[in-house]
Amino acid sequence: MKQHRTKTTGKIKSKDRRRFNIIAVTILSFASFICLLPFVLIVAGSFSDEMKVLTEGYSLLPRGFSLDAYRVLLKNVDQIVASYRNTILICIIGTVGGLFVDSMAAYVLSKRDFKWRNICSFILYFTTVFSGGTVAWYMVLMELGFRNSFWVLVLPAMLSFYHITVMKSYMLSIPPSIIESARIDGANDWQIYIRIIMPMSKAVLATIAMYLVLQYWNEWYNCMLFISDKQLYTLQYYLYNMLNSSATLKNLIADATTIGLSHNAVPSQTARLAMTVLAAGPLLMVYPFIQRYFVRGVNAGAVKE
Repeated sequence: MKQHRTKTTGKIKSKDRRRFNIIAVTILSFASFICLLPFVLIVAGSFSDEMKVLTEGYSLLPRGFSLDAYRVLLKNVDQIVASYRNTILICIIGTVGGLFVDSMAAYVLSKRDFKWRNICSFILYFTTVFSGGTVAWYMVLMELGFRNSFWVLVLPAMLSFYHITVMKSYMLSIPPSIIESARIDGANDWQIYIRIIMPMSKAVLATIAMYLVLQYWNEWYNCMLFISDKQLYTLQYYLYNMLNSSATLKNLIADATTIGLSHNAVPSQTARLAMTVLAAGPLLMVYPFIQRYFVRGVNAGAVKE
């Protein structure tokens, strides 16, 4: 009798689980479609004819398939390549440097025998709540000679209290016995950091690396404040200029006429969409390959055993 009840209960649970999975997959699929829809519209619009977009609006499929927007943009291929180069260099240098600085700070603050741990943590936290303001920050960087400097795009965003906190939480979950064993074997703090802490923190390092890459890839604000040399423009700031500058629009008209387009057929709207695809495309292609590390790292340190 008990065995029969157990089987019946198991069947009910199995049906409930199947029903839940169907509902969950349906909801998540719909949510994923809603999130993907804007980018699909952008891609389709970038391959559409300018007049079709202006008269008929956007759609999920290109209206009057045309490559005019990309042809016009690639007339300024030197500026696009320079912007890509700057953005990629900023991402590489900033991400590597940020991981190094943030992980070292997190390791020090995770050491329970560090005398000034709480004071240093408070000082770092205090800067996230109170600051000197944008004007003071701008004046300090200008006095340090960061005007039209590549490093103004890298250094200000390298240290983050949030990143330090995430890494610190993960490092606190590493068993102290492992560190004590290393000390008994004669390892110093630097050797423990390089040979034990860093290899055991790959998941959280991958997560912070993704945060840093996104932050540096989308960099435009510091470029707007400190950079006037076009050869130092980041990709996002070049896109920002193209969307808002009347001078850029005039150049767009001139480039369109050189490839045989009439004044009325200048792809102003579709060119903006095409530039968005060029700016976001590379990052979207890389993200699926590191998503599993990203998800694992987000949960890192959340559960203490």
